[in-house]
Amino acid sequence: MVNRLFFTLLLLVVATASHAQSGAFGYNQLSDEQLRLTTTFCLPNQEVYKTAIRKNKWNTVRENPFWIYFSATAIEVSEAYKNGELPDYYIEYAPPHLLNDSMRAHHNIDAVHNGTGLSMPYKGKDVIVGYVDTGIEIQHPDFKDANGKTRILRIWDHSVSSGGTLSPYGYGIIWDSTQINAGLCTSTDDSAHGSTVAGAGSGNGRAVGYNQGAAPESDIIMVKTNFSLPNWSLTVADACDYIFKVADTLGKRAIVNLSVGSYLGSHDGRDPAAVRINNLLDEKAGRIVVAACGNSGGIGNYHCQGIVTNDTTFTWFENNPNSSFGPNKIFFDLYSDMDQATYSYSFKAVNPAANYQTRAQLVFRPATASLGVPVFDTLRNANGDRIATLEIYTSQEGANFHMQVLFRNVDTTNYLYGFYTRGSGKYDLWSGTGLGYNKIVEVLPSSAAFPSIVNYHLPDAQQTIVSNWNCSPKVVSVGNTRNRSRFANYAGGYYYPNETTPVGKLSPGSSKGPNRHNVIKPDVAASGDVMLSAGPLWYFAEPANYPKMDSGGWHLGNGGTSMSSPVVAGIAALFLERCEKGNYQTFLDALQQYSFSNTYTGPLPNNAYGYGLIDAAAILQNQEFSATIDGDTVLCVGPNLIEVQATDSIASVLWSNGSTTLVNQQYTPGEVFAIVYNEFGCGVHSDTLILTQETVESIDPITVSGDYLTLSTTSSNAVYQWTLNGVDLPGETNDSLILSSFQSGFYDCYTTGENGCTVYAGGVGIYLSVENLSNLSLIIYPNPATNQVTISTESNLISVKMFDLTGKEIPVDMNTNVLNIQHLADGYYHLLIQTDKGSAQSKLIKRSE
Repeated sequence: MVNRLFFTLLLLVVATASHAQSGAFGYNQLSDEQLRLTTTFCLPNQEVYKTAIRKNKWNTVRENPFWIYFSATAIEVSEAYKNGELPDYYIEYAPPHLLNDSMRAHHNIDAVHNGTGLSMPYKGKDVIVGYVDTGIEIQHPDFKDANGKTRILRIWDHSVSSGGTLSPYGYGIIWDSTQINAGLCTSTDDSAHGSTVAGAGSGNGRAVGYNQGAAPESDIIMVKTNFSLPNWSLTVADACDYIFKVADTLGKRAIVNLSVGSYLGSHDGRDPAAVRINNLLDEKAGRIVVAACGNSGGIGNYHCQGIVTNDTTFTWFENNPNSSFGPNKIFFDLYSDMDQATYSYSFKAVNPAANYQTRAQLVFRPATASLGVPVFDTLRNANGDRIATLEIYTSQEGANFHMQVLFRNVDTTNYLYGFYTRGSGKYDLWSGTGLGYNKIVEVLPSSAAFPSIVNYHLPDAQQTIVSNWNCSPKVVSVGNTRNRSRFANYAGGYYYPNETTPVGKLSPGSSKGPNRHNVIKPDVAASGDVMLSAGPLWYFAEPANYPKMDSGGWHLGNGGTSMSSPVVAGIAALFLERCEKGNYQTFLDALQQYSFSNTYTGPLPNNAYGYGLIDAAAILQNQEFSATIDGDTVLCVGPNLIEVQATDSIASVLWSNGSTTLVNQQYTPGEVFAIVYNEFGCGVHSDTLILTQETVESIDPITVSGDYLTLSTTSSNAVYQWTLNGVDLPGETNDSLILSSFQSGFYDCYTTGENGCTVYAGGVGIYLSVENLSNLSLIIYPNPATNQVTISTESNLISVKMFDLTGKEIPVDMNTNVLNIQHLADGYYHLLIQTDKGSAQSKLIKRSE
């Protein structure tokens, strides 16, 4: 059998040295076949690049303020660059790596499945969990429902170009559930990694009745990634976009699990793929991305952080005869923030056998002096003999400075080769033999023997997490703890792992944070090592695999952060089932609040366990609360004010009439209830009030006497109460009100029936305190008037305002001292006149001819 299962790391870690400007470094690493594959590229969002994309008719996939993402082949993009259509381009160097049962008990998932302490059980129903991985075994019973139909909604296979529907991204083939059930889907899982990952997150255990995943009723989308595609990380961003779009069309919430990643890169979540995924997460609620943090924690110190000073600081690398680039090559990947790339750099070859004497040295170059222009140089000794050749690639990637260095011809393999800096600033670089590159020297001479060694930058095991999306503060990064010590296998014995990490302790291989900007990573830890999960049928058919298969014959053992990540993704599905308005941030907040410590974690948070071990029950049980509503159940004229209260903080409310205010105004009879959401986006239904409509007495609109001295109305029950500015006027309970003893203001009258229902007549605004117009030498004529009114005064007229009987201001059209009233309806109006010697009020009568 050609197919093999890659155990442990299966974290598809794309050792991504990311985007080299002008594409030279990344382009040179591609095979002839890869050069002709359609894939996703990104360029800065500037008009010169848009023009080239339009001219070449490349399909634009997405835009954000920083990048344009489009589909093309590497040859097409390179030709456009050579023709001068593109000032530069990016091709990522990213060689990929692949990064339940008892885990449900470790993380209190069974309690959630059983509804313990909850208002109902949660198993991920109507929530999509999408996996970007090596494919899925469509015939495994754990991925089918009780009727034998597939639970897989879609498969998008990046590795094929025929047999189904071409994806809208220009590469790969898509099958839907109908085609899968009809046996038309030809996509497979050749490594078993994707099937085990999907089983840990979404397997329902139908095969043997156990080994369920964290969200056994979730829907599944599998995107089979193609690790050979150029700009691989951008194809993962396409996969996330696709999964979320399918979820949107189905009206469902979605989680994407990424048990794939890259050990090289900016490690800050600001690379183009991470930026695009961040944008997807910000677009709407109901979206979460979960990622494996990596399995490089046990391969030594391969990260180095340099704080540059005026004293020359440096780091040495050993030659690697088995480098990924071929024998006797040296490579490292470096990032700085642009505002910290304020140093100059050089390279040396030193001889450790001769007290580390310098054998060759290059000139110091400012870090940002030749952005986008590859530098080729040679280290030569005093005799002019070549010691090594160098290729230096520098570029600006958004807010980052990026340098990739490759020594191609290392003629003297027993020397150490150093990276030297001076000036100011800061950088982080990655290499290491565990990644297939070069060991950063840790055994050093004493300062007495070699004084300048005090300026040496030692490597460490920090920032050994994978880069790209995993380093985003918006993506949930997951570390790996031991799930079990052994399991009964299909061969009739027990499977034991090679090392004896206690159950619940972080695996030695689990990668450590923080990200390059000191954000805690991973965010949380979960069971991963020695997990049992669904796998492909070809694997179970091989007797040689029996020792690594569960005794039931339908599940196999796997481990690493690749397996811990889908555990968290499954719990995220339970969370979104419970919390329909939840998002990545509310889930991260819940992780931080409700994860737990054990004997091994140490003080939390830290960059090994994050905020601790994830606890599904604690997360969901702490979203249990109740809500009640209160208000008058008798509806008269309305509105009745209905208030809501809850035993948790109220973030938002959706009332049965569509209102979203905390206090609801209800105008119609019937049932009234609310869905109340807390700060995590989790909702509960309130109790229900039933409003009944009562009979309401009638009352006529208020009439005003011609001399503005009397207000009057008539009610059906001859009951009256007059008010001024909303306050009852004592003793004024007749059908009329004499105004001579009152002040200006808003007058109204209401009547109340025996059932307690009150109805108002509708108020009028009355202006009573009129000044003596003669004191201002002010005359208004004619009054009554038909078309216009003249205001005559010896004072300077400043303003005139007009009001109707309801107190509503009427816009006036004045031509000098003439007031045009032709457009007004017949009736009474009030004038408020302001002069430089005082103000006056007067009534005005409009009459038609």
